Amino acid sequence: MRLTIKNTIPKILAVVVMATTMQSCFVAKDYVRPEFQETENLYRTDNLPQDSLSMADVSWKDMFTDAYLKQYIEEGLQNNLDIRVALQQMAAAEAYMKQGKAGYFPSLNGNASVTHQELSKNSQFGSFFNGSIDQYELTGNLSWEADIWGKIRSTKRAGEASYLQSVAAHQAVKTQLVSAIAT
Repeated sequence: MRLTIKNTIPKILAVVVMATTMQSCFVAKDYVRPEFQETENLYRTDNLPQDSLSMADVSWKDMFTDAYLKQYIEEGLQNNLDIRVALQQMAAAEAYMKQGKAGYFPSLNGNASVTHQELSKNSQFGSFFNGSIDQYELTGNLSWEADIWGKIRSTKRAGEASYLQSVAAHQAVKTQLVSAIAT
C-alpha cells in the first residue's frame, strides 16, 4: 500500500476538523481563583477605625430618628416607580432562574385532534361513501437532555447570577431613594 498526498490530506483534515469540533463543545470551565500572596504593606491599617460596624449594615430605620423623615421615606419607598420596576425585574429574574433549573427535568408534549369531513354525492368519492369521515389523532413526545457538555449547568448558573444581580440592583435603587429623600 502506497501513501500518497491525495490519500493523507483528507485524513489529516478530517482529524483536525473532528478535534476542533470536539473542543468547541466544552461550554464552561470551573472558576479557579488565582493564588495571591498578601504582604504586610498591602493595606494601610493605621488609619482604620476600631468600630467594626459598617454603615451598609445599618438599616435606614435605625439611622434616622426624625418621625416625619421616616414617614416620608416609607411613603417614598411604597410609591416609587423605580422600586416597582426593580421588584418586577427581580420577579422576572427569579422566573428565569427557575426555568434554568427546570432544564434538568424531562419535557412531555401532547397533542390531540379530531377531523370531521362531510362528503358530497357530487364529488369523486361521494358516490362510493355515504355520510362522513371522522379522523382522530393523538400524539405524544417525551424528551430529556443529558447535560454532557454543561449547557444546562451553565444556564442554571447564569440564571442564579442574573437573579442576584437584580436583587443588588433593587437594593441600590432603594438606597439611592432613601438618600435622596433624606437630603
